[in-house]
Amino acid sequence: MIKKSNASKLCTYLLALASISTFALSALPVQAETTTDNLKDISSDHWAYNAVKELVDKYNVMSGFPDKTFRGTKTFTRYEAAAALYKVMLKVEELMGNQPKNIATVNPKVSSEDLKTLKDLNDEFRRELDAMKASNATEYAKIKSVEDDLAKVKVDFGKLRFGGNFEAGFDDTLEDTYRPAYYSNYRLDMRANINDSTSINSRFAGSFSSEVQEKVDNGVKKKSDNEVAALNFAQAWFNYAPANTFLNPKVKFGYMSLGKLIDAGTSIPSYFSGSTGNAGPDLNSGGKKRGLRISKTVSAGVEVGNGPFALTLAATPQTFAAQAKANFGFLKVKLLADADQTLFIGEIVQDPIHNEAIIVDLGNDTFGASFQANFRGVADDFQWRAASGTLHLNVFNFELGGVGKFENESSQQIIAGAYIKTPDKFGTLNIPSLTFSLQEPLTLLSGTIYEGSNLGDKAGFNISVGYDNPFLPNLSIYFDQKSNVLFSSDPKDTIATTYGINSSIDF
Repeated sequence: MIKKSNASKLCTYLLALASISTFALSALPVQAETTTDNLKDISSDHWAYNAVKELVDKYNVMSGFPDKTFRGTKTFTRYEAAAALYKVMLKVEELMGNQPKNIATVNPKVSSEDLKTLKDLNDEFRRELDAMKASNATEYAKIKSVEDDLAKVKVDFGKLRFGGNFEAGFDDTLEDTYRPAYYSNYRLDMRANINDSTSINSRFAGSFSSEVQEKVDNGVKKKSDNEVAALNFAQAWFNYAPANTFLNPKVKFGYMSLGKLIDAGTSIPSYFSGSTGNAGPDLNSGGKKRGLRISKTVSAGVEVGNGPFALTLAATPQTFAAQAKANFGFLKVKLLADADQTLFIGEIVQDPIHNEAIIVDLGNDTFGASFQANFRGVADDFQWRAASGTLHLNVFNFELGGVGKFENESSQQIIAGAYIKTPDKFGTLNIPSLTFSLQEPLTLLSGTIYEGSNLGDKAGFNISVGYDNPFLPNLSIYFDQKSNVLFSSDPKDTIATTYGINSSIDF
């Protein structure tokens, strides 16, 4: 139970902070949304993602995003999250008006739980406030004063926070003779707050599928059913982020993906899925991961920074990794590297491997561009492995873009991709949205370009209709075709034609 005086002080300080921070934020450009499951600004599996989304939905505040909506599993930048958060705070101020701040009795639309969430989110976005201070020197004293007062407010915050995702659907591939695959995927996240600076986080994840797979064993085709449900321990980590300290350190360690510490993704949105997934601009995702080794293992790391600059150092039992990034709003730059531990510690019993990546993002509400390059070295050998460039445009909430990826493997190839997405909002009303994407691999050989891939990549296109509605949230109906060559006249070039439907909900 929140005491009346403390609730009043908390609301007053939060709303004062909202007004000051919104003014300061207006001097900084808001970036474009981030891509799926990549940039760890605020990804869909981050607790703050659902917290901001729920508050924005509840208080009907959609500004701060390029198309005024959240996009399912799409991620978004921390500045966009902060912008949306402050809009919620201003909306709360409007609902409260000049009435006494007895939340529980005077205005049931603003609950004490919402205030708790606002306080947690304010702590989460402390670095964005630091950036505002650096960019708006005249506002520094005001923001610092409000933060100091807010820190003195003692509220009984919930020790446990639960969240997650559930997805269910079915799909069928016309080229096989088996039944459609019915499936579900589920995830349960738990965060235990030890104090304002320390938390323990864990994740359980599982799936079920009725898919029947065919494999060849000693020349004989065999079917295998996958009708086994699973719910497994996925990740657990300790998080420590003391407030008001020099360089704002954030320490994490536990059994988790190194991607929670080192981010090899872009902040520019794109819409590729199914057979077009390899056209995504990120070089460290999908079937071919060229870049940092970010698999799930025992990991530990620390991030330090002030204003737009941050440095992360991390380690696993096999590797060391580092990331330096600068976030100026419209411009974001990241330099990343990893190396075998034998490069620095212990006897070198084999040639150590090291990877490097450069990511430069430019973006605002209507335009986004990303340029990436990945390198790999073995001992003293140094090789340029891959590069990509992507463009994204938002014109009257119609989104379109293109990608070109160059891959330097046993042979050289380019994967070209393009997409278009129609609006999913008409005013404040959700409407069905159509997304069309395609990709085509092109092989470079002796100065000549050929359709198709020598590296196993396939051509294809994907058509999906999405509609977020109260009955089947985040509903998606899709048709996907994978082939050797895009739009070939030879039926033998078609590998798989799949249709399906799914629905998902975050909680």
